[in-house]
Amino acid sequence: MQLRSIPTLCLTALLLAPTLSAYDSRVTYVTPHELQGFGDFNNDGRLDLVTVDRVNGQFRIGLS
Repeated sequence: MQLRSIPTLCLTALLLAPTLSAYDSRVTYVTPHELQGFGDFNNDGRLDLVTVDRVNGQFRIGLS
């Protein structure tokens, strides 16, 4: 398994989890390639996941 696939697997596991309430929304998780954090980006009262590419600044938002 390549190291590049590990953040993708972690992100997939987080998105498939039934709830993100166990994660602290005040914490930003850092990998060598990405930053990951939580927040309510669509104002529905549930945590969403944001992943930011550290090289080019592009981001993805995974809605709850």
